[in-house]
Amino acid sequence: MKYPFSDKCNIAWFKLAEYAARGEKERAIGIYKLLILTFDDHAFSYQLEGDLLMLFQDDTAIEKYIKSGNLYLKENRLIQAAGVYEHLATLRPENEEYIKQLIDIYKTLDIENNVILTKKRLCKIYIQNNNLSDALKLLKVLEKIDKDLTEIYEQISIKMIKTQNYEPELIIKYLQKSADGYFYNNDHKLLQEMITKLEALDAHYHSKIIEYLKK
Repeated sequence: MKYPFSDKCNIAWFKLAEYAARGEKERAIGIYKLLILTFDDHAFSYQLEGDLLMLFQDDTAIEKYIKSGNLYLKENRLIQAAGVYEHLATLRPENEEYIKQLIDIYKTLDIENNVILTKKRLCKIYIQNNNLSDALKLLKVLEKIDKDLTEIYEQISIKMIKTQNYEPELIIKYLQKSADGYFYNNDHKLLQEMITKLEALDAHYHSKIIEYLKK
């Protein structure tokens, strides 16, 4: 990679920072386009451009980050790719594809804990996006590799109650698992919040969980 260490380039970087701080988008981007000519790392250049555009709240930053992430992947620079896709997942938390890409990257890097955590994020996104079929499939996978699924059990049971398309026995099972998790982790506040949600949402399931907790 070529780096801009000349005096002229140093001045240009200073001017770029100055324009960005003053919110002068066109000037900042103009300076940036000149500066990237001093780089031969295209993935990093796209990442920097994404950062600059994001500073100005320009949604085209997403396109630059995607190009950056794809180039990092193509060059097998997986740590850098993971960083870009983590950023994309933060910017667009409802996007399932960014999380799926992260899972693949962490699998290749053999970082098992990150694989599990990211699969849990994906399951929550499925639930949020009303994609309960995929959420239930992924939950079965997660149950084999992780025990801390309390929040997911609550979210998926609440969503199933709202959709009214699922067997009551399955909903009650997940509500009980959620209640057990909160109880054994001494998360009494979260348990009470779940009970309050159920009370407002559905009297039947509220009574069922109260009955279960009294046992």
